[in-house]
Amino acid sequence: MLCLSLAFVSVAAMASPLLPPELTPLVHSLFGDNTDAVLGWAAFVVVLWSQLRQLIPPRWLAKLPRWLVALLEFLAANNGTSRNERVNDPRDIKANKL
Repeated sequence: MLCLSLAFVSVAAMASPLLPPELTPLVHSLFGDNTDAVLGWAAFVVVLWSQLRQLIPPRWLAKLPRWLVALLEFLAANNGTSRNERVNDPRDIKANKL
């Protein structure tokens, strides 16, 4: 757990300098001094979701609304050429449901 905490701190410290220059003032105006922590937590949650997504059966996700499935698949980096096979894709399961 300590290793995970140290990795999180290093991600949070690097998050703000990695922003595009035109977004930096906007993000800093929204979150102020907490910008690094907010960006670090957001990165942590997205990475965690991308790892947990593979454990969820696609039939469960197919029960959710299309826009939510699309968002969750996008956050898990499961779109485009890295998309699942049709058999394991919740969007195709939902479309082919009788």
